[in-house]
Amino acid sequence: MVKQRSKFFLFSTLLLVLALLSACGGSQEPSETAQNMTTPTASSQPTSAATTTADSQPDGNYAFVRQNQLWVHLQGDISGQLTKFDYTARPNAFWHLPLWSSDARYLAFIMNALPAGLGGGGCPGPDYGANGALYVYDTQAKAMAQVSPVTPIPHAATSGQPQSDAWQYMFWEDATHLLAWYNGAKDGKNAGLYRYDLTAQTVKKVISLDDLDANTLYNGKTDDNKPLLLSMRYSSGMLYYQTVKHPGKDDSTLSIYSRSVTKPDSDSKKVLDLGTEPWCSSSQSGQIVLPGWDVSPDGNHLVAQLVSAQAVMGIQEQNLQNGSSIELFKQAPQELFGHDVLLSWSPDSQTVVATEPSIIAKLGPFTTSLANTSAVQSYTPYMRGPASWHADGSAFDLQNSSTGNGSALISGANTPPTIYEYGTGKTNGRTVLTDAHEIGWG
Repeated sequence: MVKQRSKFFLFSTLLLVLALLSACGGSQEPSETAQNMTTPTASSQPTSAATTTADSQPDGNYAFVRQNQLWVHLQGDISGQLTKFDYTARPNAFWHLPLWSSDARYLAFIMNALPAGLGGGGCPGPDYGANGALYVYDTQAKAMAQVSPVTPIPHAATSGQPQSDAWQYMFWEDATHLLAWYNGAKDGKNAGLYRYDLTAQTVKKVISLDDLDANTLYNGKTDDNKPLLLSMRYSSGMLYYQTVKHPGKDDSTLSIYSRSVTKPDSDSKKVLDLGTEPWCSSSQSGQIVLPGWDVSPDGNHLVAQLVSAQAVMGIQEQNLQNGSSIELFKQAPQELFGHDVLLSWSPDSQTVVATEPSIIAKLGPFTTSLANTSAVQSYTPYMRGPASWHADGSAFDLQNSSTGNGSALISGANTPPTIYEYGTGKTNGRTVLTDAHEIGWG
């Protein structure tokens, strides 16, 4: 009897040891791989899995930020954490919307982290999230690269203190070429549009800041003879950029220009004058500082917010092929256009969404389509900030925080943000991810 009990005890102990070994095995390797400097891999962490409503689990290829770390979800896979940055020294984190290549193989993102104690005020107000380090992740090779104006840096670290740099805009030219605007040093000598060739692993300047004959908000120059560069878009081989001439004066003129990326030596062309107002004037500044605008993915349509010192203007669509124009969002509340708005075209170049950049009048979001320009669709709940369209154009996402518009999400100090999905043609949005922000679809 004693021998039987002894055998039973030994057998039970062996099972317990095996169970403990099994539990310690499988969950460690993905976490370590995610920190590997040479082959970062999206590591699954079930305890921090995306929280969604029961009937709205997102599917497809997308990336989002959770607790100031980038997470990636690939079609048919689960969400995995890609970065493990340390924000101890620089707790103010800023992220741009992640941007996928057309084949969803590559994921580009810009992020930055700054110390505590950031100031505010001024006109335009400081946009601490405008510039950052540029990374590109290869989902097939499981490799991360950091892009510099000279060369890509392979095997970029995805943990430790995040890097700092001066990249502001990024656009996919095609599946293997990324265009990105670099603001450079204070003198602006290396500022310009660069092309990152992912196949050849080269970085080359395509258009310089001097080619645009403009200053930026970041190079410290105040030459009144040159306009100030405010924002950029890219579509179908053309770089579009918004400027303000005579900034700080009562007769500041805002305009949109275009320049060929495939023929960069050709001159820039004016596309549209948005209007004249006292832009950040010391005597009386206009209500609109950064007018909303966007160029359709097919390169055929421009949508822009018009400005005036005397009256509230509206939103205009201009056909870039024949020059015709039409007013959009006429049925939307006019209070929406008395301040800056954000405008974004759908992937099929047929629908425009209008949102507030931050909480102002608590209006929106709204959409209208080229098929029926007299109709305006309103949605609930109210959300603001840049819209992130699903790849198929069936819906767009917004969030209840403004981290993508120059506001930092301080690590560990904010209420967890939430991402809402709005289906085109549907009136009610729904929660799809909690404790998440800055989502990008591929």
